[in-house]
Amino acid sequence: MDLTPRQTEARDRILDAGLAVLSEKGLIRATTKEIARAAGYSEANLYKHFASKDDLMVAVFMERLPALGALLEALIKTPGTGELRANMEHVAATALAFFRGSVPIAGAVLADPQLLRKQRATDVHATRGPWVPMQRLTAYLDAEKEAGQLGPDDDPEAMAKLLMGACLQESFIHTLRGTGTPTPAEDAALAARLVGALLR
Repeated sequence: MDLTPRQTEARDRILDAGLAVLSEKGLIRATTKEIARAAGYSEANLYKHFASKDDLMVAVFMERLPALGALLEALIKTPGTGELRANMEHVAATALAFFRGSVPIAGAVLADPQLLRKQRATDVHATRGPWVPMQRLTAYLDAEKEAGQLGPDDDPEAMAKLLMGACLQESFIHTLRGTGTPTPAEDAALAARLVGALLR
C-alpha cells in the first residue's frame, strides 16, 4: 500500500525518534510511549504505522542505518574510473560511520530473541541490512578486477570482508568505550591506514 506524503512524514518521524530513543535508553527502556512522545505523536498514532514495538524496532534496524549503500552502488556502476585507493578510502571512512550507527541497533536486536527472529524473517527478501555493504563492496571489487584495477590473484570477497570487518570492529570498540565521535579527519586517517594495509 502506498503511503500519502503525510503518512510517509509521520512514519519517518517515528523511525527517527525510535532510533534516538533506542540509542539513548536501550531496547528495554525504549517504550512506544517514549518514542511517540519524541516523535510528537500519540502512542495510538504510532500504532497506526507499526503493529508492535518489535515491528518498529525491526524497521529502525532496516531503514535507519547510516548511508553507505548509495556510495557503493555508484562505485559498482563506474568501475575503472577514479583511483581505486581513493575510492576504497572513501568507502572505509563512510563504513566507519555506518557501523558506528549500526552497532547500538544491532546490539538491541541481538539481545532480544523474539526481535531477532522477526528480524531474520524480515531479512529473507530484504535488500537492506548490515550484510549488504560487504556484498556491494565485493561486487565493486569484482568489477574493478574485471577492469584490470586488481591483480589476477586478488580475492575481492576476502578484501571486502577484511575492510568491512575492520570497520565494524573499530566501531564496536568505539561504542563500547564511549570515547566520543571521531572527526571526519580521524575517520579519513584510519580509512587510509586500513586501505593502505589492504592494497599493498
